[in-house]
Amino acid sequence: MTEINLLPWREALRNAIKREFLIVVTIILILVVFILIIGMSFIKSKMQLQSEINITLQKNMRLLEKKISPIKTIKTELSNVAAKQNALEELQSERMFMVRLLEQVVYQTPSGVYLTRLDKKGVQLTFEGVAESNVRVSEFMQKIAQSKWIVEPHLMEIKVAGDQEDSKSYYFKITARRVIYN
Repeated sequence: MTEINLLPWREALRNAIKREFLIVVTIILILVVFILIIGMSFIKSKMQLQSEINITLQKNMRLLEKKISPIKTIKTELSNVAAKQNALEELQSERMFMVRLLEQVVYQTPSGVYLTRLDKKGVQLTFEGVAESNVRVSEFMQKIAQSKWIVEPHLMEIKVAGDQEDSKSYYFKITARRVIYN
């Protein structure tokens, strides 16, 4: 029998497969590099576009801030005017309160009671004075309690003010709260 040597044919087939494989790999590598280059250029163009948009937005924001700065000063001026207006309204209401308070005190003070001092700190009122008797001080407190402008009278102190036994006078100190009407 004759022997046929198939090794060169197999070797040629292997070399052909290797060449095809290398050609396919090379084509794939070229495609991958091409896709990467296209992708990088696309991303770079998008980044450049976004940076241009950011620069435009920053310019517009600076322009708007320049336009807004007068509005901010107007708002602060408006709040200052509102604060002044509130202070004036409060002073006006305080003025009216003091007039009504003094009117009430005049009508509520019984004879024999002499006020020497009237203090107002916030809503706290302090009445100091001299009375002919304890009964007069009590009557003054009752009349204060009936007033619509003064509430919660409290006797803080009462003591004999005069040194003479015949004509005793009593020093008193009364605190109360004023009523706030809006």
